[in-house]
Amino acid sequence: MVGLSRHEPPLRPGDMSDAIWAIASRCFNPDPARRPSATEVAAQLRRLLSVRVVQSSPPEQVEPSSSTLVAQDVPMEM
Repeated sequence: MVGLSRHEPPLRPGDMSDAIWAIASRCFNPDPARRPSATEVAAQLRRLLSVRVVQSSPPEQVEPSSSTLVAQDVPMEM
């Protein structure tokens, strides 16, 4: 917290992608007028998510087996 009060950006987590860090680092700008709005950040994150979904392969279809629980086989408790 001390670093933020001196306008020092936090350290980048090692597992954070370049695209996410680019968005996050804009949020740390000491000039509030140069920071993105929450709406802008949300739109950028949605775009990143949609790109990742398109680029990822479809999930494998797994046939239920006798050892696989299927939602209809599990009784609902009230």
